[in-house]
Amino acid sequence: MCCMIGYEILVADHPAADARAVVAALERCGFAAAWCSDGFEALQLLFSTGRHSADEGANRLRAAIVSQDLAWPDGRELLSRIRASERLRTLPVVLLIGGGASSNGAAGPAPDGILAKPILDVDLIAVLATLRLEARP
Repeated sequence: MCCMIGYEILVADHPAADARAVVAALERCGFAAAWCSDGFEALQLLFSTGRHSADEGANRLRAAIVSQDLAWPDGRELLSRIRASERLRTLPVVLLIGGGASSNGAAGPAPDGILAKPILDVDLIAVLATLRLEARP
């Protein structure tokens, strides 16, 4: 399931309640977001395939926030595919980790930022600031 609320930032997270919490935090910080509940749907949105084949939304994305524990592909695989894409490789990607998980020692490309669940607005603002993302008026 993918919910198009806007298109500045992609949130790929599950369960839906977690994704809605991240989207709500982004909205409180002045950003619009699109969210997907699994890695496959996120890939379709990012690469404008499947039911998103006529969608130009991926061209408006300024960042992606992806959960490390998504259903296939997981957040690390999604990050690898983004970095391998000529068009998307510069898209900032923030990895969501939760439940005491760690991103240390993981193989593959490094994310541009890491956020621990549950997301606090102050942490989200700090990560977005390091990515030099500011809400548009």
